[in-house]
Amino acid sequence: MDDVFGTAARDYFITKNKNLIIETRSSLGDEDEIPVYYLFRSRGEMPPLEIKALEVSKGAVLEIGCGVGSHLLELNSLDCFGIDSSPISIEIAKKRGVQNVKVSTWQDYFCDRKFDSILLLMNGLGLAGSLQKLPDFLLHLSKYLLSGGSIIADSSDINYLFEEEDDGGVWMPATAYYGDLTYSINYQESRSQFDWLFVSFEELLKVCVTLGFKCERIFEAENNHYLARITP
Repeated sequence: MDDVFGTAARDYFITKNKNLIIETRSSLGDEDEIPVYYLFRSRGEMPPLEIKALEVSKGAVLEIGCGVGSHLLELNSLDCFGIDSSPISIEIAKKRGVQNVKVSTWQDYFCDRKFDSILLLMNGLGLAGSLQKLPDFLLHLSKYLLSGGSIIADSSDINYLFEEEDDGGVWMPATAYYGDLTYSINYQESRSQFDWLFVSFEELLKVCVTLGFKCERIFEAENNHYLARITP
């Protein structure tokens, strides 16, 4: 698959052209656009949910899916680390002054140290891929937490995207969780596709209870968007 986010980020980093966009299409058929400059946002351009996430990310922090390092720059600590699957994005993060970053997926990441906070933003729980894979995802991340440490992550309940029937009911897929989606993303000639999870807080809480984890909703935003703190 192409490094879509990295290729787009590199073009913006060089040109500062605010008209560059990444096109997205989900398996529900809805289409959207991500302005590439948004990947480089400063604290003043971040939504309140992200500001809250930075505020509660204490101590040694590992950000998974750090992109070009915008959150790590705002955390501004030598004890912050980041990983991302995009080699070009990691290269740009280093050029922006983020030192402790490396190319890795969450599945392949290995480190002999542990962290107080693991940060996942921009629907960070989506990296699990599906509701079925969410328990293993959280268990894997918990291995890198210090005692008392937490996963700070966001997601959304997307039930509002489904059409309401005449009788007031809402059509939902019968064979899979309605938040299990597949996304196609395009930037110029670069293309990629991946599975992506949107999980309601109620479903997240069920998973955490099954694992014996504590789960708190610490911020709510529009469209059922929430920030959660998950503590093993």
